Amino acid sequence: MKKLLFVFSLFCLILTSCKKDPVITLSVDKMEISADGKDITTFKVICDDEKDVTNECQIFFSDTKKELGTNTFSTTEPNTYSFYATYEKAVSNTVSITALEVEEENEDEDDNEEPEDPENPEDPQEPEIPEIPQDTIVSPITLNASKTTIIADGKDKIVFNVTQDSLDITNDTKIYVGENKLRLNVFTSKTAGTYIAYATKGEVKSNEITITVKAVDENGDEPEDPENPQEPENPQEPEDPQEPEDPEIPEEKPIVISASKTNITANGTDIVTFTVKQDNNDVTGNTEIYVNSNKIDGNTFTTTVAGTYKAYAQKGELKSNEISITAVAVVEPEKPIELIASTTNITANGNDAVTFTVMQENNDVTSQANIFVNNQKLASNKFSTYAAGTYTAYAQKNGARSNEITITVEALPDMGKTIVFAEGVSLTSGWYDVNKLKNGGGDINMCWAASASNIIQWWQDRYVAAGNTLPAGAVTGPGTKIYPEGYKYNLALMELYRDLWWNGKGGSTDHGVIWYFEGRNIQQYASEGTLAQPNDNTSGGYYSSIWNQILQETYHEYSYLSFSNLIAGEFNNYSIWDNGSGLQGEARLKKFSDLVVEFIDRGVVSFVISLNSNGGLLHATTLWGYEIDNATGMITKLWITDSDDMHQSGSGDPTVQMLREYSVSFDGSKVKLSGAPYGNCWAISLLPVSGYGSAK
Repeated sequence: MKKLLFVFSLFCLILTSCKKDPVITLSVDKMEISADGKDITTFKVICDDEKDVTNECQIFFSDTKKELGTNTFSTTEPNTYSFYATYEKAVSNTVSITALEVEEENEDEDDNEEPEDPENPEDPQEPEIPEIPQDTIVSPITLNASKTTIIADGKDKIVFNVTQDSLDITNDTKIYVGENKLRLNVFTSKTAGTYIAYATKGEVKSNEITITVKAVDENGDEPEDPENPQEPENPQEPEDPQEPEDPEIPEEKPIVISASKTNITANGTDIVTFTVKQDNNDVTGNTEIYVNSNKIDGNTFTTTVAGTYKAYAQKGELKSNEISITAVAVVEPEKPIELIASTTNITANGNDAVTFTVMQENNDVTSQANIFVNNQKLASNKFSTYAAGTYTAYAQKNGARSNEITITVEALPDMGKTIVFAEGVSLTSGWYDVNKLKNGGGDINMCWAASASNIIQWWQDRYVAAGNTLPAGAVTGPGTKIYPEGYKYNLALMELYRDLWWNGKGGSTDHGVIWYFEGRNIQQYASEGTLAQPNDNTSGGYYSSIWNQILQETYHEYSYLSFSNLIAGEFNNYSIWDNGSGLQGEARLKKFSDLVVEFIDRGVVSFVISLNSNGGLLHATTLWGYEIDNATGMITKLWITDSDDMHQSGSGDPTVQMLREYSVSFDGSKVKLSGAPYGNCWAISLLPVSGYGSAK
C-alpha cells in the first residue's frame, strides 16, 4: 500500500512539474468614471480564456506597484490610472481607467428667476438652516483588511484599505500594526502572534482589526502560544513584519531567446530553430518571434539570401535579447582551370618573358586568377628573370589549382664585364677619401660632411679642368689645421663643416653641398637639435655670385626625377623605394644598377649604407665607380671611399686614403654589399651630384 501511495505521489509531482504557466486577462466594465468618489468601475480577471479568478488574484497600480485590495475602483482625483493583475506566476495585460473631473453646478443658474415672496415661500425647507462650518464635522474612517489570518512565512499577506464616506482614502492615511507604522498598505510577518491594526487620518482614528499570525507548521512543530504572542520585531530590522526589507512586487521575469545555431547556409533548407525561455521555463509557444523586425511563423527560420539577420522574441510587452544569425552564400565548387604558357624556355636577361593564360571551360579567366612561379605570386601574367635555372609555375582561382608548368631559364653567354669610373677618376687617382680624425672624437657624427667634402673637391677639380678659375673665397686643397686629435684633415673643406657647423647630431650630404655652393639651408625648418646645422645662416654660398651661369653648364634632369635648378638632391631612399616599387626578386637589383650607371655617367654619388640588414646604423660614403655584367646589365662591384674604414681596419691613421672594392649581390629583398672592413652592408640611399660640363 505504501508503495502504491509513493507511485501516486510521484505521478502527482510529475503532473505538477509539467504544468504550464496560466495566461490571465484583466478587463473592466467601464473605462471612464467620474472623479466624485462614488462612480465605480469593476475589474474582472479571466484565466486561460475561461476561468474567472477575480477573487483569487491581486490587482496593482502600475505606477506605484501598490496593491488595490479590492476588485473595484473609485477616486476623487481626476487622472488616468493604470492597473495590472497577478495570479500564481502569471501577470496580466495593463488596463487604463480615466477619472473625469466633475463639473460644479452653476450658482448663477437661477439669477434670472423672479425672487420668491418672503411671506409665501415655495421651499418647504424654509426657513434655511444656518450653515455649520466644515471643519467642525469630521466623518469617521474605516479600516478594511483583505483577511484577518495569515501564516508567519513572510509571504502570506494582508492588504488594508481605508474608506471615508464610501471613498478610498488609503493614500491619505497612516496604518499601524501594533505600535509600528506600515510603509505600504501590505502586512506580512515571520513571527506568530495576535496583532491589532488601525489607521489614522489627522486626529481621526479608525476602527481596530485583530490580525492572527499562525506559526508555520514544519516537521510537526507546535505553533506558538497565541496567548503570549511575541511583539513585532523592530521595523528597521530585515525581518520586520511591518516594513519588509524587499516587499514582493509582482514583476514578470525577462524572456531570453536562443538559437540552435548562429550560422546557416543560404540555401533555403538549412534551418535555425529558436527557443524562448522565461525563468528557465520554455515559453516559445506563448511568444512571437521576429527576424529583421518581420514576424515569422513558428520558431524556425531559413533563407536563400546571404547576410546577417537580427532575431528577437516578444511576449506581450516583454522583448527578449537580440541574437545575430549569419546566412552564408552558397558557394558553388570552382570548375577546373588550366594554365597555358606562351613558351617554356627563356633567357635570363630580364627581358625575355613567359606570358601565362588561365582558361576555365573555354573562357579566359586570367584576370581572375593568381599565377605563381616557385610559389611566389606574380604581379602580372608575365615572368622574366636574370637568374638562370628551372622554375615551376601554376595558377589558383578561389579553391581551384591548375596544372603545373616547368619553365627553363637559360644563362646568358659570357660577354665579360666593364669597369666605369666617374669623370677624371681611376683606380689610383681623381678620387678623395676624407677620414674622421679619431673614432669617437669630435667628428664622430660627420660622415656626411666627409662625403660632401670629397664630392665638392672632385667637382672643383672638374671646374678648373674645364678652364675656369675658382671664385674668391672658395675652399680647396688639403687641410692645414691640426685638431685636438693630433691630425689634419685630408681636405680643407672638412674644416669648414667642423668649425662652422653644430655637429651634435648627424646630417645629410645634400644639405652640406647646397650650403657650400649656394648658401641655402635646406634644413632650416628642422626641429632644433635633431640634425647638424650651420651655426650662422648667412655662411656658405661660395659660388652664389656665379651660380646661375654654372647651373646652365650642369646636367640636372635625371630620367628618374626632374630636378628644378638643382645639381644635388636626395630623392631615392632605396629601402623604402624598392618595397613600394612593385618589383620582385633581382628586378630590384637591376633598377639599382640602372640608377648607378646613370648617376656615375653624370657625376659622382653620395651613397648611404646600412650596417645591418634591418635598415639601422646609417652611414654616408662616396661612390666613385662600378663594374657591370655586359650580358645582364647588373652591377657586380662598386668602388667606395669611407670616412670610417681606417679605424675599422685597425690602422687608426686618418691620413691614409683608400679606395675600397665592394662585391654587389641581392639577398632576396635588398641590395647587399660585401667587402667592407666591418662586414656586410646594405644599400639605402643614392644622392647624385652632377659634374661641371656634364650637360654637354
